[in-house]
Amino acid sequence: MKGCLAVFFLCAVSTIFCMDRINECSTYKGVPITPKTLLKIAPEMSSSLKKVVMPWIKQNKDFLRGLVSSPNPYTRAAAKARTQQNTDLIKNHKHIDNLSPFNYILKPKEEDFIVRVNRWGSRMAYLAYATGQGSVLDPQFDGSKLVYEKFAGVHTYQHVSHLAHYLRLSEIIKKKSFQYLKTSPTHLVHIPGQPEECCDENYVAVQEFVPGFVEFRTLEKQSPEKYKKVVQNLPKKLMQEMYEAAKYAALWDISPNIGLASDGNYYIFDLEEPFNHKPNFFYFQGKEGYKKYLEDVRDGLERVADRFKKTDGEKFKFWKYITQEDKMFLKECEKQNIVLNYFKS
Repeated sequence: MKGCLAVFFLCAVSTIFCMDRINECSTYKGVPITPKTLLKIAPEMSSSLKKVVMPWIKQNKDFLRGLVSSPNPYTRAAAKARTQQNTDLIKNHKHIDNLSPFNYILKPKEEDFIVRVNRWGSRMAYLAYATGQGSVLDPQFDGSKLVYEKFAGVHTYQHVSHLAHYLRLSEIIKKKSFQYLKTSPTHLVHIPGQPEECCDENYVAVQEFVPGFVEFRTLEKQSPEKYKKVVQNLPKKLMQEMYEAAKYAALWDISPNIGLASDGNYYIFDLEEPFNHKPNFFYFQGKEGYKKYLEDVRDGLERVADRFKKTDGEKFKFWKYITQEDKMFLKECEKQNIVLNYFKS
């Protein structure tokens, strides 16, 4: 009888440990990150930032509503036209600069903050995946077969996800007392006149602006030699922090998005999750969400490995070493049949 109780106890402990690991990746300070909790658990915006952000949001509410709203009704023609409409909205706004060719990173010309809005094409890719119509990352994906009517009523969490990943990133930065890798305070701000529900159509992401920041991918295009020198001179401690950040905050695209600012520090600001997610497990909720978390981490680690492999062989070897030492993570990946290709190369 005692033996049976011992086995039962060990199994129970094992199950609890497993569930804790599944749940832990989707929490901030122990609270699950969901659309209903995200705004409640987020740190409050500083009074100095609020003083400049809130009047700007109020003044530009119609402009922002135009960027975040979805076609109604959903049709192929309306969805296609929305991209051009958003391009025109930004182009015709005389008091902002768009800092990105990919998404809408809007910098009011006389203010020290940026507003992040996920571009419509990326949100549509999210909707396609969320409604079971395939992934645009699949070479066999055929956009002409999309049924747009299925998009109606489905929320997206693309630019909203910046805050979720920021909470995780800021938590690990504090826990591990990062020396090199930094980020910027990130908030979600409600667009006046929109419903209160937390999703991309009702909120925009706002970050404090850090001057002189250049992403690695931009630096690589502007000056390949300078970029190579920067990578070769990366401190090992920074590489360890990059690994911890990518794993803890599921930074699937940390490789090109990390960069240097004029203050000499390394930053990452682009914290958006990829568009091959499903809204029903935002943010990495449950077993399906946990597997997606591991896949996103795997993608992030492999992108960094690929960058080092192309630029500095010694950095690549050290990245493999960091991974090799993380026995628990490798074991979790093995359980889910998730392979880190660079680790085996």
